[in-house]
Amino acid sequence: MKFKIETNPYGNKKTMFRKKNIEINPGLTVLVGCNGSGKTTLLQQIKKIVTDKGISCMNYDNVSDNKHNTIADAVYLGNFDIVAQQYCSSEGEGIIQNIGRLAGQIGNTVAMCKTKDEKELFILIDAVDSGLSVDAINEIKMDLFDIILEEPLDVYLIVSANDYTMVRNEQCFDVYTGNYKSFKDYEDYYKFIMKSRERKDKRKQIFDQKE
Repeated sequence: MKFKIETNPYGNKKTMFRKKNIEINPGLTVLVGCNGSGKTTLLQQIKKIVTDKGISCMNYDNVSDNKHNTIADAVYLGNFDIVAQQYCSSEGEGIIQNIGRLAGQIGNTVAMCKTKDEKELFILIDAVDSGLSVDAINEIKMDLFDIILEEPLDVYLIVSANDYTMVRNEQCFDVYTGNYKSFKDYEDYYKFIMKSRERKDKRKQIFDQKE
């Protein structure tokens, strides 16, 4: 699907994204770039565009859906079993539990799309690999992502990532250039991230000078 995005969403002199017109393929797309490169910002723009078009869209944000917010919501709703689980779990275990609940929500949304004969579904997941071990990331990819992509829909599963385990063997989208790319190994990914960091630091210097 094609998107027209804001390349300079925060009004800085240095643009965050090179392309105004981008295209996202169906299936799993892993957004890549250093922290602060624009992965979350791009997800937010995609969500707004898709929602405005009336296309079904689900969103998981590891910041807003983290362990502490989950506990607060559970206390408010009186779900004290969830409160106990979250308090007794590590950060990674808490994320896995939240992902488990997300999987149930995705299943309900897929069923709704089938009932309404909708052909497309967007699932946007931000920073899901934060705080997770390699085996847990692989578990999410195999036990959740692969199952989602087997559904008879055009599923756009767009995930932001930092860990190479999420990136490995996947179609990756460079948020700055607006192009798909792949990485042959960790060293290749490392060099890409360091170059992305240099670009981000230059953009920050220009913004600081403007201030």
